[in-house]
Amino acid sequence: MKIAIITNYYYPVNRGGAEICVQQIAEYLSNQGHDVFVLTFGSQALKKNEIINNVNIHRFNNFNIYHLFDANRINCKFIKFIWHLIDICNPISFFAVSSFLKKNKIQILNTHNIQGFSVSVWFAAKLYHIKIIHTIRDLYLLCPKTTMFNDNRICGKSCFTCAILSFPKKLIANKVDGVIAVSNFILDKHFKNDCFINKSHITIYNPIIPNSLAPNFKGNIKFIFLFLGRISYEKGVHILVEAFKQLDIENTELWICGRMENKNYFDDLAIDLDQRISYKGFVSAEQIIPMCNCLVVPSLLEESFGRTVVEAMSHNKYVIGCDLGGVKEILVNFNNTFMFASGDVADLNKNMKSVMQSFMKGVQPEYDVKSFYIENISIRYIEYFKSFITPNEKI
Repeated sequence: MKIAIITNYYYPVNRGGAEICVQQIAEYLSNQGHDVFVLTFGSQALKKNEIINNVNIHRFNNFNIYHLFDANRINCKFIKFIWHLIDICNPISFFAVSSFLKKNKIQILNTHNIQGFSVSVWFAAKLYHIKIIHTIRDLYLLCPKTTMFNDNRICGKSCFTCAILSFPKKLIANKVDGVIAVSNFILDKHFKNDCFINKSHITIYNPIIPNSLAPNFKGNIKFIFLFLGRISYEKGVHILVEAFKQLDIENTELWICGRMENKNYFDDLAIDLDQRISYKGFVSAEQIIPMCNCLVVPSLLEESFGRTVVEAMSHNKYVIGCDLGGVKEILVNFNNTFMFASGDVADLNKNMKSVMQSFMKGVQPEYDVKSFYIENISIRYIEYFKSFITPNEKI
């Protein structure tokens, strides 16, 4: 099959787990003999066209009034609003993508994170009768922020601005032929908001690559709790820090790893007041997970999935997670996991103590996560793609 994948960030521009997952899927599809093209955004520092691990990468510069890469630097709400208005259905994106799809005779268009491209890419595919499979990774079609989290809380329903900006997107979503969701939670969230109703759909979780994970590290004499992710309010780092500060148990440490989005927020954590807490900077999961004992996911928002949860499980590490979204969906399907009420410091502290008690009793968690291995996940992608190819088309 000739497959085009559209995603706004792609290696070497990685902002989180989504980019890693898309890269793994693209490379596996290519290794199985399919012609894979990735359409993404780039910068002057990156080549416009190149081949990385047998995947053809085509990078566009910018389709809007400012580059997606510069979004965090824009403070003017009016300019941001104009950007999002254009991003409802960007005509420049339509012409650029349609030209590429026609030139390369694409059979399947698999869209992932399309913020910056907009839903106009679906019109481009329909123009040439290309099958469209959309992978839902966030809430972009329902909320410009992609999170439905505002004023430090989860949005129960779309606000007025989100409703205006999302209504045309939800209508255009009828253009897709099939939907892949990275969790049942994120799929149900879209159904409840009248998106992708009556469309072919399937849930395929995000993959991990077992061979890329380092062996278990048992050299620490201290019990290490780990936060791994973006350091921001909605990720609940402050909840974890406060719960840990109240943990009066010897030989414990808390490692905080990830990108610092807001220095003021980070300074307010006051981690320097507790010598047991340390900031390790941005490190990969492969580097840091083997060195910890327990991963904690204290998110205040509803995550689409919980990639770090699965990665920690692949090392048979203890996991404590919030009772929200995709994180909850993973945890309830495994024994020996711990879950707390999101935002509840006391409940998180209680779970941390329970983990320590299990550890002191010599309980070693074991998880079977083979269903998340990249080969199994990608096989399901291929099978789903093939179901949209007519018998007279070349696969």
